[in-house]
Amino acid sequence: MSQTLKIGTRVHVLKQKHLSRYLRGDKGTVTDGPHQFGAGRRYYFVAMDRDASPTHPVAVLTEDEIEPDLEPEPMRRGR
Repeated sequence: MSQTLKIGTRVHVLKQKHLSRYLRGDKGTVTDGPHQFGAGRRYYFVAMDRDASPTHPVAVLTEDEIEPDLEPEPMRRGR
C-alpha cells in the first residue's frame, strides 16, 4: 500500500496478522491517520465493521495490511 488513506476511506484487510482477529477481506472505515513509526511505516486507526461494540472501537492496522475497498456499498431501501 503506497498511497495515503484519508479519514472516511472504506478499506479491507489484505492479510491476517499472526495475532490479529481480522481476516482477509474484513472491512472497515479509516477514523484516524496516517501515523508513522519505525523506519517510515505508516499505520491507521480503522473502525472495523465486525466490531460494532464499544469494547473494540478501532483497530490499528499498518499500510501493508489494508487497501481501499473499491466495492460499491449495497443500495439501502428508503433512500
